[in-house]
Amino acid sequence: LGVADRVGTLDKGKDATLFVSDGDILNVESHVEMAWVQGRAVDLNDKQKVLYSKYKEKYHRLGLDRVAGSGGGGGRGASSPQH
Repeated sequence: LGVADRVGTLDKGKDATLFVSDGDILNVESHVEMAWVQGRAVDLNDKQKVLYSKYKEKYHRLGLDRVAGSGGGGGRGASSPQH
C-alpha cells in the first residue's frame, strides 16, 4: 500500500487516528475523553456541553444547584455529571 512511512506506529511525523476513553468503548456508559484524527486533536466540546458548564456554574453561584433537579427538565439536574 505504500503507507508504512506514515502509519503503523505512534511516532513523531506519522498519521495517528486514536481515542482515549474512560472505560470499555463497547460499553454504552463509557465516554471518549480525547481523540485524534490523522494526528490532529479533535475538539470534543459541543454547544450542549458548553451551555451545560455555563449554567451549572451559574446555578452554583446562585445557590440553586441543590434544587435544580426538581421541577421537570428531563430528569437531569445541574449537579448531575454529564459527558
